[in-house]
Amino acid sequence: MLFRSDRYLAYYAEAKSRRDLMAQRVLGSTQYPESVATTWLVTIQRLGPLARSILTLIGFLAPDDIPRSIVTEAGDFLREGVLEMQPVNEQVEIETSAYAMDQALVELRGFSIVSLQQESLSVHRIVQSVQQDGLDEFALKRWTERAVRAVNA
Repeated sequence: MLFRSDRYLAYYAEAKSRRDLMAQRVLGSTQYPESVATTWLVTIQRLGPLARSILTLIGFLAPDDIPRSIVTEAGDFLREGVLEMQPVNEQVEIETSAYAMDQALVELRGFSIVSLQQESLSVHRIVQSVQQDGLDEFALKRWTERAVRAVNA
């Protein structure tokens, strides 16, 4: 399906959900065979548990200029999230030290998922959408709560 930019908003309004729209294969000059959502999901699946947990948390925040302190001070929330994301028979205790957090942020930057500044980070809105759309209703609620608690901490 080829979208013209002037029709994008109309397609978005007609789509059953953001997930439906991003699952569409958009042919452009590169003729890339996968949808935006599929491309990001494949990348996200390659992340380590802490990096994936951080990405899920920041998926519920404003995308630009996220204070790094929100992430570095959210160790308990991130650990909680990792435990929920792991299958019961694969429970892994994760480290949330300052070093481990920095390593996870560097991992996210290495996949071009976030951009890092000295005191903040930013994530693309599409990545946030893909991350949220991949959660079931229970997880969506729990991560929303974690994001609110992390901001208020």
